[in-house]
Amino acid sequence: SVNGINEVDVNLAVAQLLRDMLQNEGITVDMLPATVRPKYKADLFVSIHADSSQDPERRGYKSAVFRYERNKNDVLLKQIIDKNYFYFSGLPDDDTNVSGSMLEYYAFNHQRFKHAVSRRTPAIIVEMGYLSNAEDLDFLEDPVNPAYALKIGILSYLREVGRIEK
Repeated sequence: SVNGINEVDVNLAVAQLLRDMLQNEGITVDMLPATVRPKYKADLFVSIHADSSQDPERRGYKSAVFRYERNKNDVLLKQIIDKNYFYFSGLPDDDTNVSGSMLEYYAFNHQRFKHAVSRRTPAIIVEMGYLSNAEDLDFLEDPVNPAYALKIGILSYLREVGRIEK
C-alpha cells in the first residue's frame, strides 16, 4: 500500500480488464487465486503485480521468468510481453531491480512447490510499474493502460507460437 493505494486493488483491476479484453478476442482466460492448482496447464501464465520502493524516483517495468530453464517458450514469452509493454507504456526498463523472489517465483517453481504451474506452461511475472513513483502511478491508475499493453503482448505471443491466427 502506498498513499492509500493498495497493490491488490490495482492488480485486480488490471487482471479483470485484461481478462475481459482477451475474452473479447475469443481467448479463454482463467483467473487463478494465489494458490495455483498443482501442475496447472495453459498456453501461458502471467502473474500481475505492481511494485513500490522507498525511493520515489525508482520507476519502470520489469519482468522475470524462472531462473532455470523450464521450457522452450519462457524466454520467448518474456521477450514478446516486454517488447509490447515497453512500447505501449513508455515506462523505462527496470530489469536491474529484478529480485531473486521474482526469478524463483513460487508459481513457476514446480521443483519446490506443489502449487505451481506445469513446467511446460510458459510463465512470467510482471511488475507493471511503481505505485511509489508519481509518473508510474499516473500510468497505473487507469487499468486500461497496463491491461492493453499486456493484451497486445499476449496476443502477439499466441500468434508467434501458432495458438491463434496471425
